[in-house]
Amino acid sequence: MKTSVICIVSSLLLFAAPAFAHDPSHQEPLVFHDGTNHAVVEGEVEDDHIADYQLAAREGQTLTVALQPEDASANFNVMAPDGRTVMFIGAVHGKRYASELPADGIYTIRVYLTQTAARRVASADYRLHVELGDARPQATATGSTSTAAATSDDLTLQRPHAH
Repeated sequence: MKTSVICIVSSLLLFAAPAFAHDPSHQEPLVFHDGTNHAVVEGEVEDDHIADYQLAAREGQTLTVALQPEDASANFNVMAPDGRTVMFIGAVHGKRYASELPADGIYTIRVYLTQTAARRVASADYRLHVELGDARPQATATGSTSTAAATSDDLTLQRPHAH
């Protein structure tokens, strides 16, 4: 009897959990197409929701990101491939980032409203400009140089929708 009750309760929790879960984020992969290395994303952030754009890149490539928000309280961060290291904090450093990337991996550009703004501003539209430049030439074992670059085509992006 006790085992039956545990199974029933566990089943109810398992199936009910998604209904109660609240994930205030939107994740969007940035995919390159047609030989270009830049794109403009138009989106909206609301309340405590965030929009994450993920981009595959290689060590030595230059990532440039510029945010043009409708409301100045919208910002962006750049997260390292480990998912924990914040390489750039827009609320502190401004609306533009440009840097050579330290490692191969999936980088995340996170657009958000600051906490104080999320309380007073319902939402903010934005334009996010993203560019991924070629990696610096690297010496090979034969002494010649080569360029290590991620697949570079045109970024295909969709507008994130607030939840």
